[in-house]
Amino acid sequence: MVGLTDGVRESTRSWKELLLDLKRRGLSMGPELAVADGALGFWQALEEIWPPRGQRCWVHKTANVLNKLPKSQQSKAKRALQEIWMAETKKDALLAFDAFIESWGVKYDRATECLIKDRDALLAYMTFRPNTGSICARPMSLKARSRRCVTARCDPRDVSRTRPRSR
Repeated sequence: MVGLTDGVRESTRSWKELLLDLKRRGLSMGPELAVADGALGFWQALEEIWPPRGQRCWVHKTANVLNKLPKSQQSKAKRALQEIWMAETKKDALLAFDAFIESWGVKYDRATECLIKDRDALLAYMTFRPNTGSICARPMSLKARSRRCVTARCDPRDVSRTRPRSR
């Protein structure tokens, strides 16, 4: 972890204070890619301090999309969304993205609109993803990754792990 501070909810001011503290302590270069949920305060503060490429968290976006679908459709839709972010190449991800929109858009336009509005921000990590297929870069926020990795007993900072550590 690079920084931790108390803040007022997820306000721009609180995020800006944290980012300026990081800068004061020597973080001279901003991130090439920032991963977070849709918290506007974070994105506004980051834009003022270090304008990076933004990556929306897939865990949060998946939850947002699934909330706009009936329960009976959620597991099937979740698998279709995973096809997008688990794709080996950006081309494959775009094909899976378009297939999701085509399949679900006719009946569930609110769910597909939720996905479409963040298309570029959801696929930004593909620019940085190696072409080896052996590494699965998890495009999710640290908060979501920490929660997921606690239950899987893995290190939330290690984006290369796709499975829990063996004991």
